[in-house]
Amino acid sequence: MLNINSFIKNAKETTDYTCYNINHPITILNKYIDDIDDLEINISNGAKLDLLLDSINRYFIFLNRCENVLKTYYKNELIKR
Repeated sequence: MLNINSFIKNAKETTDYTCYNINHPITILNKYIDDIDDLEINISNGAKLDLLLDSINRYFIFLNRCENVLKTYYKNELIKR
């Protein structure tokens, strides 16, 4: 699980959002991501990161649980185009 210390603020901050990288490897859709530059999370400047941690963690869990559903959905979307 990610905690507040898992996030590193990077230089891509704008007036609308702050961009973070995660400082340790994680798995998303059964893909092991160990390069922290490969995963950026943009959070609105009006939001507090510590209040979003639970939602971010639940979202990663969701992505890992429904890999096949997402693959099928996006495959069908690509076929439509």
